[in-house]
Amino acid sequence: MKIKAIIDLSVPLENDMPVYPGDPTPDFKATRTLEEHGVLVTKMQLGTHTGSHMDAPLHFIAGGESIDELDLKKIVTEAIVLDLSNKEMGSAITIEDLEKFSDSIRKGDGVLLFTGTSKLWGDESILRNFTYIDPNAARWLVDKKVSIVGIDCLSVEKYNADAPETHKTLLSAGIPLIETLSSNLEKIAGERVLLIALPLKIKGRDAAPARVIAIRTE
Repeated sequence: MKIKAIIDLSVPLENDMPVYPGDPTPDFKATRTLEEHGVLVTKMQLGTHTGSHMDAPLHFIAGGESIDELDLKKIVTEAIVLDLSNKEMGSAITIEDLEKFSDSIRKGDGVLLFTGTSKLWGDESILRNFTYIDPNAARWLVDKKVSIVGIDCLSVEKYNADAPETHKTLLSAGIPLIETLSSNLEKIAGERVLLIALPLKIKGRDAAPARVIAIRTE
């Protein structure tokens, strides 16, 4: 396999970065400095759903896999990037939207959804008004037997939804979720890539920040 390009799909973790409303605000603070101690050490405080991160089934499913228990074959996999940036911001991705790409999605694929929301990263409007996956579309993805689903929004779920149906549908099927992918996803819209999405190995927890990259190969 020859690598043609590596595309970073992660947003940087930093103070004052956007987070899902109500989630912990990240705080990065030096506890030792080069000037005073001759070494730089930083203390970080953040939620497990900060920035580009992966949800494990345990996020919503009692007894589900925790983030450290995920099958690596699901998070290092071939993936197809679907361009859904024509959708109105804040609208639902439906079965009809996904069926247009049905022939491109193979069993075991990762599916990454570029909605264009990420192009407004840092704008307060997208904290609550972002494109999301309709629960029926989530069931369609389960039926397609995909391995992982990612999106360039703060959540796969409609903001303030009455019930977390999309999360539960996908996670109960053992499909991990990647949320808050960066606008670099646009660079590979419509392409098939090697996806490497590695969350921090936090024992027994619901989610973790992840470094997510896509690799173009020959």
